[in-house]
Amino acid sequence: MLKRFGLMLAVAIALVVAGDAQAQTAFGTGNLVVLRVADRTDAVAIARAVEIREYATSTTSLGTAVQTVAVPSSSSDTNRFTIVGNSTAGGSLSLNPNGTVTFAGYRAASGDTTPNGATSATVNRVIGSLDLATGIVNTNVGLTGAFSTLSFRSAATSDGQTFYLSGANGTTGSAQIATVTGGLPATVTTIATTTALTTSTSNNLRNIQVANGNLFVASGSATPGQQIHQIGSGTPTTGSQALTASFGNQGSTNQYNSFTLARLGTGTSWNSTGFDTIYAVDNDNATGSTVQKWSFNGTNWSAAGTISVVGANNIAIRQNATSVDLFVTTQTSTVATLSTIQAITDTSGFGGTLTGSFTTILTGTGNEGFLGVAFTPVPEPGTVLAISAAAVVLVGAVRRRRRGEPVLA
Repeated sequence: MLKRFGLMLAVAIALVVAGDAQAQTAFGTGNLVVLRVADRTDAVAIARAVEIREYATSTTSLGTAVQTVAVPSSSSDTNRFTIVGNSTAGGSLSLNPNGTVTFAGYRAASGDTTPNGATSATVNRVIGSLDLATGIVNTNVGLTGAFSTLSFRSAATSDGQTFYLSGANGTTGSAQIATVTGGLPATVTTIATTTALTTSTSNNLRNIQVANGNLFVASGSATPGQQIHQIGSGTPTTGSQALTASFGNQGSTNQYNSFTLARLGTGTSWNSTGFDTIYAVDNDNATGSTVQKWSFNGTNWSAAGTISVVGANNIAIRQNATSVDLFVTTQTSTVATLSTIQAITDTSGFGGTLTGSFTTILTGTGNEGFLGVAFTPVPEPGTVLAISAAAVVLVGAVRRRRRGEPVLA
């Protein structure tokens, strides 16, 4: 709550200082943050430019674009950032406790071929970060050793200094820790050394997230198992962490790409994490993509509904008082199958079965693709009141200063 208060207070201060609401670039609470890639239809791995878009989620303006934040991608940009355009495993977004959204990519220029096959020394792996309070993107940190000749898929953080990274199998491990002392820099910086989070080199990991003070990751490999895992306990700062499985290995064709966790019941949570429900996207190689719901009864996980969604890649949820809104992005490399953002509301509650069909709220045009998706956090009611009071005090102080009156009476 305090971190959310800090985020929202920063927004209020920015509004007052700017003195003009039109200059506001903070992402609105409760809106969708979506990573858009310029071209998803390449026959081979090619670096493509991305941008971050904000979409409204209110009933009257659902799917309406609010703003677009550019991400540098040309060869002249020293802080350039691109992803592999036709990838369905990369491009995820992770919503972090410090008010940022992070993502993973490459220091390749748009149009470069096979950036994921290049060494990290030649094509740095890049940690991307969006500050929700300012709308500013930072792509200054490049990794010169991690995920060399491998796909770099996801990044998360709890404090803006310790970053958790995930990607394809490799001798250095498919989950890493990178330390950025002092936080993200204002200029381009490289980091040569990272620490392997897990001991196995055969893990094939996708979206990684920090949630409720714990670290989680999705897997598409038999080792550690096609499912969602907790890594270590809390937010680890050292390597060789154990993985705690959730609902069990689902088979050789399952490819869990993205997930989100929720607390819908009142019983014992999974591994004391505070969660008892998982919504996950499975890019099953045999049966196609599905959105799944899993529930934890205090002892075991059980399946609680599956809905097929063609090309589903990433998921975000909004938890309401008696329901959960699910939003997924879809992307395929088929030109005729346009990328979409789709939604459904789960009213079944804890242990209830997820049923129905997703509704398309936005369809892309041409070759563009929608990949990562996240929700900007909604402050608790007490936080809103505190922010309002702080904003009133701040506005009064600014007005007194402008009139030449003492700020403190």
